[in-house]
Amino acid sequence: MQVKVIMNLKVIFLGCLILGVCSIYAQNTLSFSNPNNLYTTGMELYAKQKYNAAQKHFQEYIYKSPQDLLAIECAYYSASCALELFHQDAERQFLSFVYKYPEHPKSKLAFYDLGNFYFRQKNYKKAIEKFEKATIAQLEADDALTYKFNLGYSYFYEKLFDKAGLLFNEIKQGNHRFSFAASYYAGYINYKNNLSNEAIADFKKAEQNEAFKPLVPVMLLNVYYKQALFDQMITYGKSVETAGIVVKSPDEFNLLMAEAYFKKENYGQAVNYFEKFSPNGKMLPDTLYRYGYSLLKTDNLDKSIAAFKQISANNRLGQFSAYYLGISYLKAGNKPFAANAFTQSAEMKFDDTLVKPTAYFYAGKVNFDLRKFSEAIGFLKVFVYKYPDHPFQDEANELLGESYLNTSNFDEAISYIEKLKKKSERIGTAYQKVTFYKAMEFFNDGKTKECLVLLDKSLNYRFSRQFVQQANFWKGEALSIEKNYSEAINAYNDMPEADNKLTLKALYGKGYAYYNLKNYKEALLWFKQYVDAKNQFYQPSSYTDALIRLADCYYVNKNQELALSTYDRALATNPLVDVDYILFQKAVVLLMQGKAEASQDMFELLIRRFPNSAYYDNALFQKAEIDFKQNKYNEAVKSLTEAIQKRPNSQLVPNALLNRATAYENLQNTGGAENDLKTILVQFPQAEEARKALDALQQILNQEGRGDEFETALALYKEKNPQQTGLENVEFESTKAAYFNEKYPQAVKNATNFIKAYPSSNNKDDAVFFLADASYQLKDTTTAQSNFYSVIETNTSEYVARALRAVADIELVKKNYQQSSYLYLSLLKRTNTKKGLVSASLGLLENYYQLNKYDSAIYYANQVLTIGNASINANNKANLFIGKAYSAKGDTTKAMEVYLNLINNAQDEFAAEANYQLAYILFIKKQFKQSLDKLFYLNEKFANYPKWFNKSYLLIADNYVALNEIFQAKATLKSVIEKSKDKESVEKARLKLEAINKMSSTKSNNQDAE
Repeated sequence: MQVKVIMNLKVIFLGCLILGVCSIYAQNTLSFSNPNNLYTTGMELYAKQKYNAAQKHFQEYIYKSPQDLLAIECAYYSASCALELFHQDAERQFLSFVYKYPEHPKSKLAFYDLGNFYFRQKNYKKAIEKFEKATIAQLEADDALTYKFNLGYSYFYEKLFDKAGLLFNEIKQGNHRFSFAASYYAGYINYKNNLSNEAIADFKKAEQNEAFKPLVPVMLLNVYYKQALFDQMITYGKSVETAGIVVKSPDEFNLLMAEAYFKKENYGQAVNYFEKFSPNGKMLPDTLYRYGYSLLKTDNLDKSIAAFKQISANNRLGQFSAYYLGISYLKAGNKPFAANAFTQSAEMKFDDTLVKPTAYFYAGKVNFDLRKFSEAIGFLKVFVYKYPDHPFQDEANELLGESYLNTSNFDEAISYIEKLKKKSERIGTAYQKVTFYKAMEFFNDGKTKECLVLLDKSLNYRFSRQFVQQANFWKGEALSIEKNYSEAINAYNDMPEADNKLTLKALYGKGYAYYNLKNYKEALLWFKQYVDAKNQFYQPSSYTDALIRLADCYYVNKNQELALSTYDRALATNPLVDVDYILFQKAVVLLMQGKAEASQDMFELLIRRFPNSAYYDNALFQKAEIDFKQNKYNEAVKSLTEAIQKRPNSQLVPNALLNRATAYENLQNTGGAENDLKTILVQFPQAEEARKALDALQQILNQEGRGDEFETALALYKEKNPQQTGLENVEFESTKAAYFNEKYPQAVKNATNFIKAYPSSNNKDDAVFFLADASYQLKDTTTAQSNFYSVIETNTSEYVARALRAVADIELVKKNYQQSSYLYLSLLKRTNTKKGLVSASLGLLENYYQLNKYDSAIYYANQVLTIGNASINANNKANLFIGKAYSAKGDTTKAMEVYLNLINNAQDEFAAEANYQLAYILFIKKQFKQSLDKLFYLNEKFANYPKWFNKSYLLIADNYVALNEIFQAKATLKSVIEKSKDKESVEKARLKLEAINKMSSTKSNNQDAE
């Protein structure tokens, strides 16, 4: 329009020049009276862009000369001024002009002008509307070019690319003022239409213009990227940098260069450009993933971990990111975190061909390396089943077999390995071990026959010399328990030579095997070899016991002096172990040597020092027997009377009464003899001595002429020994057999029937015990408890001590700690066996711990530890409660020492609890990493104890929270929720996870607020 205005002005100025010559003097007075002056002045003002003044002149002209041809021109320019002045009716004036003068040349220019106006206002929809109504044929060449470009750009802005492309492709030719811009926009449209070659040509032309030079690089890189021409991208991008071109979108330029280098696997340069693109690392997830991968490939592990951790999407990208996060952690040496990342990747339900199989494998392998074998099994089982052709299949089988072994899931391990068609040496070694461990489990449960089967399986694989030795040793032990002593000796002899504890114990075992075969000469040789070995692996209690057995062998082989000296040697070695037995044996040997007085002194020493000894009764009666056999009848009567009074319930009483009766008879005290004989018949009618007593009584009565009185005694004997006595014994033996064969339902039935049938039987109290204990084994504690108390109250059964122990256990389980303590104390006073002493002490330590009497608990725990040959489990339980008692008293230092010692020397449930308690103390002390180490060790060593295994995971999560490792804490708790079978642990894990999520949400909201 400017060109047109200038041309019109030339005409007007020419007219003005002519007019000026004619009427220069009247210019001022005629300016508003002469219409031509109005028009001329209006055009001058219009040219100077003084649109308001110009419009007034044009409107005045129209008013004064409405019919004049110039009035039409004035109407057009008035509308144009209104448009430039943004009057609301400007468009209406133009449309009115067009309507009135459709054939006027200015009508064709009106829509063009309107289009340009809206174009300048960036109202491209309106511009398109007006441009499309303009007639391009009426425009001069330059206006036509402007029209095409402005309409093309309006189409482009409104994404009408097909229409825009036609116009840009038309005007991009040549070197006019729009050619570079048209080339740029045509290039963009061709790029969008996948016409890459055309786009490249267009952008190359646009790049020649300084205005477009900064814009072109990003577009050209995009075109090359779409064509996968990564080398060209890199070459071109470097040339842009070399030329020093200031790119309009440097971030996009750097991102494209990063992507090109990434595609060419030049990860160092990729990292460089990714970091130029976003120095703070804030990127979209897919870009962040490639950045993290590039960092991983260049071993920039801290940054790669940080990058992958930001990608938490539950999609395929998230799955790959979790996988490479695991790889990053693994390369950084952080296996616990790597395991969680692989777990997350494996358990996402997306990719099933690329990273998912390897994620499963690595989740299993890393957990295996962390000795978290239960978790390893879960992942490796899935991997082996779902991906049988994967290259890692063989290694997975090996790891799976060893994982089963290390979780003590021996049955499944054995079953799994036996099904494998191919067994590597590693698998064979695992099988050798797992069958051995399962055998030991059977051994500890008293299932020696099953144990022997597994030991033979273990011995079929001899990869580990150590396990060959152990299997042979325990085979010897199991065969000894089965009383197959000859085969036991062969097993001991098959042990490979080694200077270790088992070699020494094998000497001890062979000694006992020959001892039990009553081959005392051979037994003597092995026991002597054992005690003379002076080995560092001696166990004090076993060494003392071997000395005692060696002394026994000397005694049996009639080498009495060596027997006595060896008994003394045993006493000197450990003056607290089996002293009563040694004193008894020495007394017997002295008696054999004819040293009756010395023998009696030795018996007296035993009686005085050990009133609860199992040999006490025998010592009492043996001491009295010496007087009797030496025909010292007065002394015999005195000593036998003492023995009977001290032990009225002893099984030796009938024999003592018979001997005392004989002594009385020799002292001519027939009344005393008669009383003792009648006592035997009344109180012990079924004892072997009863028949002898009957015969002796008959003789006395006949000698005194009182034979008729014998009938009473005979009747009494017959009453107590009817012909059916044999049937009663059969029924009792049947009850006894059912009980000892652990057929408890049958034992309950038999015992109940026996008690009803024979309420006065001497075996009744034993039957009541069988009923009580069988009911106890069947979990019928009500029946068991009442009958145990009955046995205790009657106090005639040989099983009173066992009844005390059982009912004390029941009261302990019921948390009746005071009553339970009273019963254990009664057991402690009554028992004369090591097993009884250990049981009573264990019960007391647990009761006193529950009653918060920690010093008493520690005292009885130490009593357990000082008793020779106490079971390993008993010692471990004692140590655990010592640690718990110290911890309860606030002495965590001592508690930790006890726990560490227990963990290092045991592998049972007590050690598992000790491990947890130690980790908990460390957690309370805020030593979180040390606490985690102990918990990981617990998972490694004690996974077969679910209670402590589950508790350990909850404490692991607490440690992670304390260390601000929230990702790891969540992963740990999710693992418990998804995999644990313990409802209580799952619920606790769920609550902890909810608390963490709430905490994270609160923290995020606070950060947003800031």
